[in-house]
Amino acid sequence: PKTCRSRSQPRRPPAGPPSAGSGQTCAARTDTTLWCWGLNYGGELGIGNTTNQDSPQQVTVPATTGWTSVAAGGGDTCALRTHALRCWGANNYGELGIGTAGNSQDLPRRVLMPTPTGWSRLALGGFHTCAIHTGPNLWCWGDNLDGDLGIGTTTQQDLPQQVDRKSTRLN
Repeated sequence: PKTCRSRSQPRRPPAGPPSAGSGQTCAARTDTTLWCWGLNYGGELGIGNTTNQDSPQQVTVPATTGWTSVAAGGGDTCALRTHALRCWGANNYGELGIGTAGNSQDLPRRVLMPTPTGWSRLALGGFHTCAIHTGPNLWCWGDNLDGDLGIGTTTQQDLPQQVDRKSTRLN
C-alpha cells in the first residue's frame, strides 16, 4: 500500500526548557531562539502587543537569537541573552527592574543595574524577581510587602537590590 507524506512540516512547540507563569509559557530553544504563548494582557509574551496567543510566537527584540534561559512570573517574564537580563510584561510593583513601576512593557527591556551584563540565573515570583549577578551575588526587586526581597525592609523596589551576601552565598 502507498503511504502519503506531507511536504510541509507541522508547527512544533519550542524544544527548550519551558517556564510557565500565571497565564503565559515561554521556552528558550537549543538554537537560542525564544518563544512565548498564552495570556498576554500586560505584554508578558514580549512580542510588541497585548493580544493573547494560542500558539508559540518568537520574541524578536532586541534580536531573534542569543537567548539562553527564561523565567515566567505572575504577569511578567524575564530572560537571559548573552549574560544580559531583559524583562517585560506587568510592572505594577517594579518587578521588571527598569527603574519605574506601574507601566507594563510589551517588549523586552534591559535591566541595567548593577551592570548591564554578568547575569547568570533568574527566578520570578508572583510580583518580584531575583537573579544571580557576577560573584555569585543575589539581587532582588519588585513587590516587598512581606519582605519577599530579603533586603531588610518591606519597601517595594523598582531597581535590583543586593541581598545580604553573608546569608545568601550561592554557588
